[in-house]
Amino acid sequence: MHIINYCSIRKGKIANAERVLFSSDEYQLSSFLKSYYKINKISYPKFYKMDAQCKLAFIASEVLFTDFDREKYKDEEIAMVFANSESTLSTDMDYWESAQTIASPALFVYTLPNIMMGEIAIRNKIKGENLFFIAEDFDSNLLLQQTELLFQNNPTKIVIVGWVNYESEERYLARLFLITKTGDGMLFNKENIEKLNKD
Repeated sequence: MHIINYCSIRKGKIANAERVLFSSDEYQLSSFLKSYYKINKISYPKFYKMDAQCKLAFIASEVLFTDFDREKYKDEEIAMVFANSESTLSTDMDYWESAQTIASPALFVYTLPNIMMGEIAIRNKIKGENLFFIAEDFDSNLLLQQTELLFQNNPTKIVIVGWVNYESEERYLARLFLITKTGDGMLFNKENIEKLNKD
């Protein structure tokens, strides 16, 4: 398995495996991601309706698909494996507060942790397998095992795999990898995952 592309979003910085692509002194996630969205002229109006965690995953996936030849792959050949430690706790709490008066259907949609994967799938016409796990910490073994299984047991040729965690506007982290079964480049193994996870 090989890493085609990588994206990290943390502490006001968006980076790939080679360099920082965007940075800001503004660590507040919502305004930081909105700036990136506008500067890069991304056109996806639903972005403004997403909760913070979904925006985090969405922007990370946009970085992954930069310069990626999507047309080479059938919709069902692209899969996703995501994990985090919070599920959708922040949005759950916002929804609970809204339910004290009038429950917000717009918030309720984002109380499902795999909704961020759904938004990425819609945007990129992905129809392959998708798996979401909740773990106490970033678990490279879990991500490796699940990615390997996807490549072995179905027509998957590309996997978006990684960690997207949102606790607050100041505490957030996305680390997504775009993985191919065969090819050139950095191997998708524990050593390289841990190396990139230290940035």
